Amino acid sequence: MKEKAKTNKKLTRNNIKNNENAITLVALVVTIIVLIILAGISISLVLGDNGIITKAKDARSNFIRSANEEQTGLDNLYAEMNEKISGTSNPGGAGGGAGGNTITAGETATGGNKNYTDRTDTAIIPKGFTVSGISTEQTIANGLVIYDLEGTDTSSWDENYWNTIKDTIQSTYNQYVWVPVSGSLARYEGYYNGSLASMLSTCSEPLNYSSTTAAEWETIEYTAMKNSVESNHGFYIARYEASKGNDGTKDKAESKKGKEVWNNVRWGDSMTEVGTLGAVYNSQQVYNNSDYNVTSTLIYGSEWDAVLAWIDSKFITGECTSDSIIVDSTEYGNYSPASNNYGSPGKTGIFAIKNIYDIAGNVRELTMEAYDTGNRICRGGYFWVGGSVNPISERMNNHPMSTGSTIGFRVALYL
Repeated sequence: MKEKAKTNKKLTRNNIKNNENAITLVALVVTIIVLIILAGISISLVLGDNGIITKAKDARSNFIRSANEEQTGLDNLYAEMNEKISGTSNPGGAGGGAGGNTITAGETATGGNKNYTDRTDTAIIPKGFTVSGISTEQTIANGLVIYDLEGTDTSSWDENYWNTIKDTIQSTYNQYVWVPVSGSLARYEGYYNGSLASMLSTCSEPLNYSSTTAAEWETIEYTAMKNSVESNHGFYIARYEASKGNDGTKDKAESKKGKEVWNNVRWGDSMTEVGTLGAVYNSQQVYNNSDYNVTSTLIYGSEWDAVLAWIDSKFITGECTSDSIIVDSTEYGNYSPASNNYGSPGKTGIFAIKNIYDIAGNVRELTMEAYDTGNRICRGGYFWVGGSVNPISERMNNHPMSTGSTIGFRVALYL
């Protein structure tokens, strides 16, 4: 009996252990099932139609859409503000294309002046001109180029086509570069032979000395130009030195690539008289009708200095370093002896700075700036001397009736 009791007691302990193992196994199975269910729920919460990832994607899309809408609103607000400042028309409301006040690269300003922005700055595109479709000519900081394509329909031109016909259009049509100007127009002292010069005190713009003052036409033109540049925050400079074209019965100053430079030209008939043969007259004749919302002039000294201040801001304070193009333009122009064209002004389109060609070297360029009572100022150096002696900023005086192979000119446009 005792042995049997012991046996039963042992069996009971084994049964308890088996029951405990069974319970543990069941708990494990239940736990696994619960974990699977929770995993399924988690996966659904993460990957489902209303899951976290889907919500995150939606949030990202909404953020991008809101950012784009906000940027569009800012662009439209900026364009509207610029319209109020510049006085440009907005016949079709906000938005790009011919119906709005803004246009994009490759488009033509029709119906009135338009705004062009590269997200960093804004330029005003005059009626009738086309923004370049070439990527290297579309950034304001590096030189935004516009073309006078004379009514050509460019709506089907993509960038590849622009690049394909680049040489043809650059040699066929006038081109101008937008020069951004912040604040007021001013003239600054240039450099000569590596040092700051001292000519500015004897120069004036417009002509203004006790014995000789500007003619009425010059005062009117200068005032209109200055007001326009300051209110529109910029102007256009011819991309190339003037070459001689022909418009019916009269010569016409062009801004085209690969043309013979128009040299041997005089400023005018006297210090105050334009005449009909000189640089002043031929510059004024380029755009003087209602087909374009711009006025063309011989470039002013203050406009020239605005270009130089754009190239190197230290020019304003007279603190340019010796390696600045403002001080030494040797590598940026047709000068002696570095250039293969020494002894000849060559053609237009040799050296470019901010998409403006030959503003240093090649030929001395007549300006509207006056020197003392008897001469007008030339800028930019020329091919007979070195670029460190007569750099881009140096002033050289020249009699209004004087001509020569080293004397040419350049047109500027104001809105």
